[in-house]
Amino acid sequence: MGMGGGGGGGADGGSGGGGGSAQFAMCADPGTAGVPHTHIASGTSNAGQDCMAAGCHNPANLGTGAPPWSFAGTIYTASGGSTPAPAAVVRVLDANSQLYIAVADQDGNFSFYTATPIAFPAQTNVTSCPTLTSMGTTITATGQGGCNSCHSTTPGSQSTPLGLM
Repeated sequence: MGMGGGGGGGADGGSGGGGGSAQFAMCADPGTAGVPHTHIASGTSNAGQDCMAAGCHNPANLGTGAPPWSFAGTIYTASGGSTPAPAAVVRVLDANSQLYIAVADQDGNFSFYTATPIAFPAQTNVTSCPTLTSMGTTITATGQGGCNSCHSTTPGSQSTPLGLM
């Protein structure tokens, strides 16, 4: 299994491994919530903001001192909610059955990085047994790893913030 960045706080919590279809379909026990990733400019974890925006954690346009991420976002206890879901497990399963896993930190933020190209389309879900919530659509292309770019309370966003329920 290859390691990714991840764990929401930049810890080595993300992973990738082949043959992940069966594991992806089952709920997972909560992980261990890491310490939130604190940004130098704001002094906060920037929960709910688009982590993959240019000048932040986008591998093609990194911010100063920022680690690159392939997928990142914030998970809440309920869809459209504002209460973070620390230790929730976020999974991405690519078209080659490669499974990538991240655990939300104490502020509900998650992230992972892989230098290996992800095969699209990819599916994603979030889990903390007994709950398993799958995204209703697939991720179709590179550059769609900024989960909060679509799932946010910002006017014009495509969907509500990510939630366990």
